[in-house]
Order: sequence, then structure tokens, then C-alpha cells
Amino acid sequence: MVSLFLIWNYDYAKKIPFFGHLLRLVERRGRKVISQSRILSKFAFTALVLFVMIPFQGTGGAGATVIGRLIGMNPYKVLAAVVTGALLGTFLIGFLSSNILKYVKLGALGVVVKREEAGR
Repeated sequence: MVSLFLIWNYDYAKKIPFFGHLLRLVERRGRKVISQSRILSKFAFTALVLFVMIPFQGTGGAGATVIGRLIGMNPYKVLAAVVTGALLGTFLIGFLSSNILKYVKLGALGVVVKREEAGR
């Protein structure tokens, strides 16, 4: 939802007197760099998806939306990258945590102890 809000209001932010000029300048430079490099233009979408998937502070949908728009990506491509990255990241974290919990058990003090198999 935050990504969608930022995408809708990005063009309004470019109308702010001093800040808008900086946004337009960075966007022009970003577009130029991306268009000059075939590798960057080819993998910009994938890089944005991976950026959203990383579970650290500042690497979510809001940061990826701003970065995607600053490098001149289409708003729909940015939204698709954010949604794809969020879904893949969520499923990856869920899958890894459920599989780790199968093999590891926390003791009373939060210490990892080896889980014993039933019937041994």
C-alpha cells in the first residue's frame, strides 16, 4: 500500500520547488545511466525484486519504489517488482522458518537444543 501511495504521488513531489528539482535531476541521471548500460537496463527489475526481498530496515516497498522511480522505471514495473519481491520474500521467510523449526527446538532459556526423534 505504501508503494502504491508513493507511485501515485511521485509526480506531485516533483512539483515541490527545491525538492522537485533535485528529484528531476536524479531521475534524469538515473535514466541516462540505465539506458547506457545494457546489463543494468536488463536486470533493473530483478535487482529491485531482490532489494525488496532482503529483510532489512529500509529495503522494503517504500525504498524500492523511490529507487525504481529515481532510475526512471515505469510505475507499473516498479509496482510489479515490489509485489513480486514482497511475495517471494514472505514465502521464503515462511518456508525457511518452518523448516528450521522442524530440526531445531528452543530450550527453556532460548538456547538451541537438538530435537530428539520419537521412537529412539
